[in-house]
Amino acid sequence: MEGPRSLLLLAAAFAIMVVACGSEVADDATSTKGASSSSAGSTSSTGGGGATSTSTSSANGTGGGVVTCEDHLIAAPGSEFCESVAPPIDCAGVDDFESIEACGVAFPDPAATLVLGSGTGAPDLACFTPAGYPAKADGVSLAVTMTGVVRIFSHGCQSNDVTIEVRRVTRSGPTADPTLGEVVAQGATASDCSQTGGVPATDPDCGTRYECPFTLSDVPAGLELAITTSGAEWATVNELGVFASLKELNGAPWKHDLVALSADDYKVVAQAKLGKSNEAGMGMVLGQVHDCDDAPLEHAIVSTNLAVQTMSYFTGDAQHPLPDLSTGETGPLAIFGLFNVVPGPFSVGAIGQVDGKTATAGWFRALAFAGAVTYVDLHGVRPFQVP
Repeated sequence: MEGPRSLLLLAAAFAIMVVACGSEVADDATSTKGASSSSAGSTSSTGGGGATSTSTSSANGTGGGVVTCEDHLIAAPGSEFCESVAPPIDCAGVDDFESIEACGVAFPDPAATLVLGSGTGAPDLACFTPAGYPAKADGVSLAVTMTGVVRIFSHGCQSNDVTIEVRRVTRSGPTADPTLGEVVAQGATASDCSQTGGVPATDPDCGTRYECPFTLSDVPAGLELAITTSGAEWATVNELGVFASLKELNGAPWKHDLVALSADDYKVVAQAKLGKSNEAGMGMVLGQVHDCDDAPLEHAIVSTNLAVQTMSYFTGDAQHPLPDLSTGETGPLAIFGLFNVVPGPFSVGAIGQVDGKTATAGWFRALAFAGAVTYVDLHGVRPFQVP
């Protein structure tokens, strides 16, 4: 990867300064879940449209009363698809300000109505209703050609020399935890794609940025896949939940763009949120929230079932997105991030407000990796998630 790094370094320095001077704002967008809870016993119950919850009594801090989390958690409509596999909600990790539950994940009540990041049209969440589910994946696969472009997340002048590896995903256990298998297809982008099909765009740091195309053979369509991008100048990014149905492809090549994050930006993105790098041995998560038509959803609330989570939403700068410390919901690009994530399986979900009512806007059982990025695109119910 080539090009000056001056803008990136200035952005990092500015972001660290903002963190140091605006920690009160940063805390609003950082959720340390369950920090105020005290264990006092447990019961179990099942809510409509949600997972079975294992509740732990905790003082609510508003009058000395003792409550259990299902006393104030309301199941979000549209979460029926995940109720059989979502892990039970752990009330020790539920804060008093969280009043909504979807797929075993607790959320605060969304304050703003979901809109499309494009600013036009209404969000489509019909695929979260049983009548709108896609056809269930049947396990039948066919080797196809995948083509696309390696998109650069934030800074970089070329997505060159990116190694691409495709793996099958298997899910096991009552919570369908994912496991990545052996590499089934692989390839790489060119060392210089500025003259060989790179997609150009004006960039203040580079003059012209080139995002490089790729072609992969023998990619098994019809199965859930994970695709890894990496390289000497690139962080390791594991995109989960990649899927295409054979019916939708109808014999045509599979078109799917990938994400690459520079090794420098792996540090800078965390510094912009934390004021320091991601901790060694911990994972990072980046993702987006889309509706059933794959349009970005602004004003979505994202949360996880992690006992401790450090989350940020990102600015609307399409070329150089960085954590936005001033907001607690998705922006126009619908990008979110999680930092210092313990490696292993976890749940991530999204909700929003539609016509004055709370609605599920996505859920995924994901996997965090030590020293690497997990990329999760929440966009409707996937064929392999259909009950």
